[in-house]
Amino acid sequence: MVDCINERRRSMRADTAMPDYILIRVFTEEKQALKEQARKKGTSLSGLIRDAVLDAPSTSTAGYDGVWS
Repeated sequence: MVDCINERRRSMRADTAMPDYILIRVFTEEKQALKEQARKKGTSLSGLIRDAVLDAPSTSTAGYDGVWS
């Protein structure tokens, strides 16, 4: 319960401190894979995610198929 409360407080602080940012939580292995993809493309992790989101079809049925193009 305490961890849940502390997590909520951290989240609220982040929202207040960085209102123009979206926080994305991923597993450590996923983050490493995304970082490697970004490195191969010569971009930052933020840039890779931004490009994937902005280039994605804007439908609610669009999903991640395990391959970042």
